[in-house]
Amino acid sequence: MKALRIVGITLSLAGLAFFIAAVARSPEVLFRAATAPFFWTSLLIGAAAIFCSLLLAALNWHMLLGVFGVGRPLGLIGPVFLSTQIGKYLPGNVGHLVGRAVVLKSYDIPVSASTKAMIVEAIALLCVGFALVAVLLREWLMQALKISEVSTWLVVGLLSIVVVAAAAALVFRDRIAPFIRQLLADLAASRKQLLAVGTIDLVNFGLNGLALWSSSVLLFPGKPIGMLACLGVASASFLAGYITPGSPGGIGVREATTVLLLYPTFSVTEAATIALLLRLAATLADLMGFVLGIALLALRRTGSVS
Repeated sequence: MKALRIVGITLSLAGLAFFIAAVARSPEVLFRAATAPFFWTSLLIGAAAIFCSLLLAALNWHMLLGVFGVGRPLGLIGPVFLSTQIGKYLPGNVGHLVGRAVVLKSYDIPVSASTKAMIVEAIALLCVGFALVAVLLREWLMQALKISEVSTWLVVGLLSIVVVAAAAALVFRDRIAPFIRQLLADLAASRKQLLAVGTIDLVNFGLNGLALWSSSVLLFPGKPIGMLACLGVASASFLAGYITPGSPGGIGVREATTVLLLYPTFSVTEAATIALLLRLAATLADLMGFVLGIALLALRRTGSVS
């Protein structure tokens, strides 16, 4: 875990350095955008879209726990999810997952059920997200793969993941095998719920794409970019932060990816401005979710919410 935190923080710092360098190239662009009439409108639209995606993600979490036999009301599961999401900003990028499992355990929900739900949650997100990126950013990916260094690092990264997963499976096979068998049995009996989970993930990626599109259109109306392109960029940026080991909230990594993908449609500073606005919107949405979750849990404890 310590090694993952070091890797994540290092990547986040590198991404932040790249982001700062992008802003420093033309700081007046950021200043003009921040003082533009539509800046706050863009921020509010982005925060609203991402907050809606958080609410839908809470619904997803409730359905996933139901798949694994946890029949608790959404009025409990939703607030726990929302109040613990803020933990992803801690070094390690797992604070929200640990916090979610710990809080749910205090309500007599087994950690094993939370663990299974987290695994399926991650797999569903990755499958939907990578499918969107493969379709919407196909030309960019093909161009990137023509560069031998990119192809080499991609292959090395994939092989490393396979080797680590295989080694872990061999070392812990006596413990993992029963867990995997039960997990697959539960999933086989819950196809409809899994389809709903995947659909909600698709909608959530769409909401993040909407946040990016509205920001780019309102702040830089003269730039030719469509909703589908923004959906691809937003999906890729989210995945970059999501899969980076130990990166707190994907900070730096997500912003650097956004800048790279929006260039050359936008200048690097314009792209960095959009990335900054999206980070502010996401942080605001997470804070709104935290406050709402804490308030609902407090009401529940006092008996005001059944």
